Amino acid sequence: MGRAGKAVEGDVRMYLWLCWFRYDDDWGCYIIAPTRGRAKSMFYDYWQYTGYGEYTDIRSIKIRRADGFQEEVLDTDCKELEALGIRYRTEED
Repeated sequence: MGRAGKAVEGDVRMYLWLCWFRYDDDWGCYIIAPTRGRAKSMFYDYWQYTGYGEYTDIRSIKIRRADGFQEEVLDTDCKELEALGIRYRTEED
């Protein structure tokens, strides 16, 4: 990271996103990606065959920075989410 928080060439800022289909907002999926568009694309590639919606139906929100992590779809609790201080809520929560 360069001075004043500006990215240095080759340095990619990563973020944790929560994505979901707008017609089924009871669930969502965490995605680590550098941009909202990339997160939505990864989410759609992963879930498109479920029949929940189209790409234009995807909603997303940025949760936090995730620098040092690789792009990934995190559909269950895992060590990456734990390291970011995030976990999926269960029906019992």
